[in-house]
Amino acid sequence: ADVLVGPSGSGLTNMIFSEDATIIEAFPPEFFRTWFYELAKLRDLTHRPIFGDEKKDTQAVQPRHQDFTVSPDLIDQAVQDAISGNTTAGQL
Repeated sequence: ADVLVGPSGSGLTNMIFSEDATIIEAFPPEFFRTWFYELAKLRDLTHRPIFGDEKKDTQAVQPRHQDFTVSPDLIDQAVQDAISGNTTAGQL
């Protein structure tokens, strides 16, 4: 795949099978972990985090367990940037 999009979690480990891809990782607001960023760098892949919005009607014990939504427009823009080669937009 040229672009791998998903919420932060174990499903992103499939990036190890990519040779040249952009990884777009969705996070809840105010929470970021570097595990998949570091894995992407080890594989010489581009990593782009995007941050969603908190769902107001849920309660989480920890921020990483928080339900969140991501705007389809934000995902679309991140994918379009990746396809067009704009790898610096939103990149760490």
